[in-house]
This record gives sequence, C-alpha cells and structure tokens, in this order.
Amino acid sequence: MITLGLVPDGSGFIRRSKTFEGNVSEGATRVGMLSGLGAPPGARVIMDAGIASEANVTGLSEHGYRYWVVRRGGLSPFNESYPVVIETVRGE
Repeated sequence: MITLGLVPDGSGFIRRSKTFEGNVSEGATRVGMLSGLGAPPGARVIMDAGIASEANVTGLSEHGYRYWVVRRGGLSPFNESYPVVIETVRGE
C-alpha cells in the first residue's frame, strides 16, 4: 500500500506528485509528506476520512496548514463568528 501526494495548480492540473509509504497514521508523518511535496505553510490540504485522525488534523493546524477534510465523528459545530470567504481565480 502507498500514499499518493498531489499538488495541483489553481486550475486543478497536477504540478507535483510523490509516493510515500502507505498505512502510516502519525500526524507528524503527514507534515513530512507536505514538506516533501514542497507545500508551504498555509497551503490547503484535502484529506479523506481514512487519514483524517485527530492527530493528523491537529498536526496540520499546529504547522500552519489549512485543511478540508471528511472526518470521523460527525459534523463539527458551525461557528458563525469565524466566516471563510472563498473566491474564484477571477476574484468573484
């Protein structure tokens, strides 16, 4: 089993890719993978539920990464005081 890391550009085209050892669940390992892909702090990480452990999500936050993730344990409570503005490439 392997883990595939992909770095797309703003249009979704793959710019970098790398394979990593699979079946590893430590949060620090994910941060190492991001460094190996050249992802700067603040980059957005998209993960599926299979690797969205509490340690992985916490590790991303602690190292300055933003994330979108389907995580186990149900929905997180919505916080109206923390809005997130999403814009298209054209600034819409």
